Amino acid sequence: MPLQCLSRRASYVTVVFCLALVGCTPSEIVSTIINELDVVEITGIVETRSGEPIENVTVRAPLGDRIFQDETDSVGSFTLLLPNDELPRNFLLLFYKEGFVPVGKNYSRSGSRRLEVNVDIEETRPNQVFADGFLNLVHLGDDSYSGSINSQFQKRTDGLTHTTFFDIPLELMSYQSVTLSILAKGLQVENELIINDTLVAYLDSSAETGAFTRVIFEPFETQALLRSGRNTLRINSVFAGGTYDDFEFTNIMFEFEN
Repeated sequence: MPLQCLSRRASYVTVVFCLALVGCTPSEIVSTIINELDVVEITGIVETRSGEPIENVTVRAPLGDRIFQDETDSVGSFTLLLPNDELPRNFLLLFYKEGFVPVGKNYSRSGSRRLEVNVDIEETRPNQVFADGFLNLVHLGDDSYSGSINSQFQKRTDGLTHTTFFDIPLELMSYQSVTLSILAKGLQVENELIINDTLVAYLDSSAETGAFTRVIFEPFETQALLRSGRNTLRINSVFAGGTYDDFEFTNIMFEFEN
């Protein structure tokens, strides 16, 4: 375990012990811990759309070069303690369990150090394919940015190009069209989205607030672009205005339709 984690845990135990001795209530203890450790506490429940809690869902918050993570318990609950000074105004939490659609949720900070969230996820369908790591957040660009859209990011840049591979089952090639979507923030210029060496679309627009939003592209013909088996997807940050565009993205999904 990293020394930083040991130090934080030791501080946590010390504070709890001291506050318990002086008769503080559980709520008072938690509030004091949050302030002493300079963290934001995020608690929540993950459930199905019908309201059934889901156990063993991974909940992840990438921040800087670190990953903060928890797993839901038998009633679907989780808790994350995130460093207050590193958490952007708009930040992303990632949720994933095998057999369910990977979910990224944008949250906006308020003045409170405690945030409660409820998340529903749904089971995957046979006509869906996911093109990148289920809990992977990517930052492309040169770490040179400013303005309301690009005011803050969760990670430092991973480079100027991101390449990933995904497999298309043979039975999906009979579908007439496919819709591609991606969850992203900070898109400002014509960043390139390339599939199997063909320029498919530009990633050039996202929410002006700096929040993560789902970008959905026009459907394209399945057999004109994809092939059965292994496929390649590449996203390039584009040079414009004296710098490369900085943006973050996750949850690349294909949905096949007839």
